[in-house]
Amino acid sequence: MSRAESPSLPVRRRVLASLAASGAAAFGAWSGVHAQTAAATTWPQKPVRIVSPYPAGGSNDNVARLLAARLSDMWNQRVFVENKPGANNRIATEQIARVAPDGYNLLFAAAPHGANPGLYDNKLPYDTLKDFTPIARAVISPVGFWVPVNSPFKTMRELADAGKAQPDRLFAGSPGNGSGPHLVIELFNYRTGGKLQHLPMKGDAPLAIEVVAGRVDVAVTGMTVMKPHFDAGKLRLLAVSSDKRFPLAPDVPTLAEAGFPTVDGSAWFGMVGPAGMAPEVVAKINRDINAILALPEVRGPLEAVGIIVATGTPEQFRAFIAADVEKWTQVAKATGMKPD
Repeated sequence: MSRAESPSLPVRRRVLASLAASGAAAFGAWSGVHAQTAAATTWPQKPVRIVSPYPAGGSNDNVARLLAARLSDMWNQRVFVENKPGANNRIATEQIARVAPDGYNLLFAAAPHGANPGLYDNKLPYDTLKDFTPIARAVISPVGFWVPVNSPFKTMRELADAGKAQPDRLFAGSPGNGSGPHLVIELFNYRTGGKLQHLPMKGDAPLAIEVVAGRVDVAVTGMTVMKPHFDAGKLRLLAVSSDKRFPLAPDVPTLAEAGFPTVDGSAWFGMVGPAGMAPEVVAKINRDINAILALPEVRGPLEAVGIIVATGTPEQFRAFIAADVEKWTQVAKATGMKPD
């Protein structure tokens, strides 16, 4: 190239500056990815907090503490549970939506996580699908339809028919408004076209007293508190909401076997974090939770109290939550169900 054809000095400077900027940007992007990967490799480097949206002593809290103890040993860091109950899980959930996505603050979410968008007409202070990172579904707790031993209802079909023939005359109790069992009652009404009148109680213990005494026509809740009354011959279990028959009551049909395949509600617990967590950290937490729940000494005691291990990948958990949001939003709109 002749001197006359060579680029002017200002042009050359602009080209060189552009190349330098491109190189710096590429180096910056590489450095960011490298730093993120390195951080994930050494994570955790400080204590990890797991927030339970329920009071201490309940099933969610107990499973969270079981995982925390095992994860502390695996990670050589303190992992602790902090209880933030209230507002149908919204207090704890909103808090985790606002923290940094570094993996040091997690939420042991439950069924209301997927139901609340529909129950509150999408007026939550967070977006359930966009503001969280699903990490690992942990367990499900199937609910049962329990009736007094002298109840006239021997099958789910008889109960459904009575709910249609006598709308609002039969009382279905749950542990509380907005709880997983309350959702199942409304779903049952929606799918059958009947109307069991919901009667919220303040937990499973008072619900058990009421149904054993015959003051509640049917109690819809999990196994833990009801099973001893069932074993003592004071309650009849019509069906359970699990995919397969429950090991603690192998003669009792599932809802699908009883003729209600679309009444598919079970309580569930799983770990989520704020949106934007490093994939490497998510994969580590998922892998370690799955490994803990696969241990016979962990799985056995859980199943003995009616809690079934139901692990999987983060992607499967994300799809599960999305399906839950869609299902309960549809039910809430159709029934006018409100949690409070």
